[in-house]
Amino acid sequence: MDDAAVTPRIDKAVEINALATIEELGAKTGQTDPRTARLHGTASTSFARRFVRADGALVDVVDGPNGDDPALRPNQLLAASLPHDRWSTARS
Repeated sequence: MDDAAVTPRIDKAVEINALATIEELGAKTGQTDPRTARLHGTASTSFARRFVRADGALVDVVDGPNGDDPALRPNQLLAASLPHDRWSTARS
């Protein structure tokens, strides 16, 4: 078995969670930074626009060699399990 990823990608779900966590910790400690809020908002909006389908399901790959791929994959479960998952907030 080779070591190639099933679906190679940059870890955007993790980055969005990191920004949300930084915002949350900043609010608790009084050390907020408007740049973090702006980056978090932009990343969240972009994710919802490109990855959440009209029916609420996620697209696994956007702009791939064969276009968008709506397949379900285990990494989507992991992304949805993060404390600040973009899937549930994008649907609400």
